[in-house]
Amino acid sequence: LNEQGTPSAGYVTFSTGNLTVAKGETKTLTVVVDIPTGSNLQYLAAELGTDAGDSTTAAADMTSTGKSSGQDISETGVGLGNSFTLSAPTLVIAAASTPAAQYIVSNTTEAWLGRLQLTGSNENIKVTKVTVTFDDNTILGNINSASTVFSNVKLKVGSTQIGATKQITDGGGSGGQDIAAFSGIENLTVTKDQTVSLDIYAQTTATSTDTALLTWFVGHASNSDIIGSGVSSNTAVTSSGGKQASKGTTLLTSGTLTVSVDASTPVAANQAVGLYGKKLVDFAKLKFDAAYEAMKVKTLKLTLIDSGGYGAGTSTATTTANSYDFDKVYLYDGATKLAETVVDATAFTANFVSDSALFTVPNGESKVITVK
Repeated sequence: LNEQGTPSAGYVTFSTGNLTVAKGETKTLTVVVDIPTGSNLQYLAAELGTDAGDSTTAAADMTSTGKSSGQDISETGVGLGNSFTLSAPTLVIAAASTPAAQYIVSNTTEAWLGRLQLTGSNENIKVTKVTVTFDDNTILGNINSASTVFSNVKLKVGSTQIGATKQITDGGGSGGQDIAAFSGIENLTVTKDQTVSLDIYAQTTATSTDTALLTWFVGHASNSDIIGSGVSSNTAVTSSGGKQASKGTTLLTSGTLTVSVDASTPVAANQAVGLYGKKLVDFAKLKFDAAYEAMKVKTLKLTLIDSGGYGAGTSTATTTANSYDFDKVYLYDGATKLAETVVDATAFTANFVSDSALFTVPNGESKVITVK
């Protein structure tokens, strides 16, 4: 309706000759202000005819006339808007509880090492620089060899990479610790009163001598490690929250594969083969458990041992078990045939070989293979 300049002695007068409130209706007027950079007001509120001003009713602070009668109106009531506190933008950093303490094998391409929670207040904050500290201690202040253990450090929000991929600067931190510094970030904004989860990834390049069962931590080592500015005010913002470290990642040279007889393996039983033999008899079910990384099984040797030989503690086949006892031996994953082979007549073994993989056991999972 109207725009005025700077208030005089705390008051602004508006001319609203084109404002009409129809009979029986209500209109709401919104007061909008521009707050300049450097304003020293502690709070701000709009008021109309209140005890806090120069009158106790709206009549003293406004004039109006009846549209039909043309008579001056004696307005009633008061209006006092809520107080707005003028505050600078803030950015508080905290370490998330995920990922939990974990083991990761060397040569993992994109290992999730930690997550920082960025919470902004008072206005939207555009983050332009993030410094991530690496340490083999939660204090995030030791001189260490992280630059030889990790490479290709990335920041992500969800699936979106933030900034460019960086390498670790050996001793680049203020205390000589190894850091990865991301500057010139253009695509990270923390919305007012919201929290953004910033994930830290890296490739593990450690050798067997680097791992030595050390546990590594990543995070926010000190205030001002994350820098930005208010989107509206352009006020500079530096992070707070102090040291915030991840739960820890221990590096291993390789994962593990454990083999056992699955509970669903066939029980001992007689098989009536008849005159023409019997095909695809379930012989055993083997369970493979992979830990810390997926496992490709490329070779598998099964040795034929009869019950008498095995029961007596013999680890090789007896004369009771011979190559002619079996025509072919098969490996199945559920209903899918993986491989087949014949029995070695000398060693009494069934050897399965695949350069790519007979089968793969996913990390942290089990796979049951049926021998037929």
